[in-house]
Amino acid sequence: MEGSYLKHKIRETGVTLREVSDLLGITSQALNSIFNAKDVRSGTIEKVAHVLKVPVCFFYDEFNNQNA
Repeated sequence: MEGSYLKHKIRETGVTLREVSDLLGITSQALNSIFNAKDVRSGTIEKVAHVLKVPVCFFYDEFNNQNA
């Protein structure tokens, strides 16, 4: 999954990107690096899902439908 898609899905939750970086314990610059990635690691997606208290599939449902 591209980082830009992950960023889009995070914004859908209503949590600010600053809050996400704080919850993950990383800098905003590190979070921006993730958003600029062409392929975000599944472990990173799992961590984001955990801190946002959403199921991992939240990030994949629409993504899979676009690529079907």
